[in-house]
Amino acid sequence: MVYPSSTLGRVLGDLEREAMAIAWSKQTPITIRAVCDVLAKKRVAYTTVMTIMNRLVEKGLLVRDERREPHLYTPKHSEQEFFRSVAGTMLGRIEKEFGSLAIACFVEEAEKVSRKGLQKLRKLQKKI
Repeated sequence: MVYPSSTLGRVLGDLEREAMAIAWSKQTPITIRAVCDVLAKKRVAYTTVMTIMNRLVEKGLLVRDERREPHLYTPKHSEQEFFRSVAGTMLGRIEKEFGSLAIACFVEEAEKVSRKGLQKLRKLQKKI
């Protein structure tokens, strides 16, 4: 799944988000070429994807296996673990900046989600 800019724009850049979505979806180690192949419609240069993948390694989101050529890249954490971390960080920042009342208001707003929406959220939560 590719996430919209507004969702993760503060955490990852556009190509970083797409590369991570590809890595999570493959569920096996991937190469830079494999990511390029998926991004072929966007005509992203191999060297650009290489830079992005190496940046994700530096950020601790991908692990690079250098024992063979081409190098293989694997997500360090599952997609669920990543989002749990992002959610915790964001809630921590909200609480630090605006206080516990802001978190309470967030929970109140979450409770207003439609019944169908709540069911979907509960299903996602069970996967975590």
